[in-house]
Amino acid sequence: MDFQPFLNRMRKELESRGFSSAYVQRLLHEWHDHLVDLSEEKGNAMSMDASLSGGLVNRLGEPRELADRAAKEFRKRTFAGRHPVVTFLLAPIPLTIVAWIGMFLLGIGGVELAKWMMGGELTPSSGEWTPTAIFGAYAMLYAFVLMPPISLATYFVRLSRNSLRGWKWGLASCLLIALMAAAFQSNLGFPSGAAKGHLSLGFGIGPHTFTSPMAMVQFGLPLAFGLLALWRGRRAMLAS
Repeated sequence: MDFQPFLNRMRKELESRGFSSAYVQRLLHEWHDHLVDLSEEKGNAMSMDASLSGGLVNRLGEPRELADRAAKEFRKRTFAGRHPVVTFLLAPIPLTIVAWIGMFLLGIGGVELAKWMMGGELTPSSGEWTPTAIFGAYAMLYAFVLMPPISLATYFVRLSRNSLRGWKWGLASCLLIALMAAAFQSNLGFPSGAAKGHLSLGFGIGPHTFTSPMAMVQFGLPLAFGLLALWRGRRAMLAS
């Protein structure tokens, strides 16, 4: 018997819910085998149309209902699928802070390791900061500020897709992370004469918090990378 028309409808329903191509193929194979078993119970002499109208689809279920049921069961497999509010609305804020702390500790460890390998003081004394050294210091600072929110924004978009929770949950996480990044403030000062250098990190919210050029960059980059991951995931699903 040719069950392809029914399976094609099933494929469209599953793909519209965000299932991966591999998982769609697996479900279609299972349903095809089940249809074969049902048709054998009713008799091999029945035609495809007669089989479906005679009750096979009614016993297995309509494609929309089967796809909804499969998506519901799939979401139960992961924490993100079972608890989207906790995962996509509550978790991004503390995870971003933890990522910044981890990045900061990693940076300190890297500096200490470099000092140990060079066998002495790594920081230039007053007046010895070359343009290259200043550029390197700012590059490290911006990497520290931007890498954690960019990585987490991309991660939550992919998590929303893999848990079948849809793009809206991933976008909500991206917005939260981007707002956190925009509120993060850093200030780096270099030694000048008798004045010592300084580095300050923290959060600040005020009338001009989100209007400064750096705040807009810190807001825009995580959101842009999250939207890029969303677009690439959608494109990959359509291509499959």
